[in-house]
Amino acid sequence: MGEQNRLHDTHEIHEWKVNRKSSNGMRLEIHTQDAGRFHVIQLRGKVDLYTSRELKSLLSGHINGSRPGIVIDMAAVTYIDSPGLGVLIQANNHIREAHGRLILAHVPETIRRVFQLTKLEHVFEFEPNVDSAIQSLQSAGQT
Repeated sequence: MGEQNRLHDTHEIHEWKVNRKSSNGMRLEIHTQDAGRFHVIQLRGKVDLYTSRELKSLLSGHINGSRPGIVIDMAAVTYIDSPGLGVLIQANNHIREAHGRLILAHVPETIRRVFQLTKLEHVFEFEPNVDSAIQSLQSAGQT
């Protein structure tokens, strides 16, 4: 079974669907999973001016909690703009100040190019999938 099913079997799951629509009407869906001492957040859709506020609020709540690690699964992200990048930058800075880590997983090539063009590929931690991100947190003593 895949990593998604494994996480569902062993951890409490909370789900939110953002009600905001982006400029073309596509919604951003946000699914969160509590995975031990860290959170796995799966994004689906566009992270843009219209949807980034809810993501910022959700990330702030998780960063202010007691869990030192956040994995954001971006496999289903179809678009990200500067407000969306700004939310991720702010979350990354805040979690580092709290001595935690934010890892971006499953970043599609088109989205990864945005990070490269904006010179942000060295600001964030990237992992090819959620499992490797979780292992990275565990091996660094974040569990």
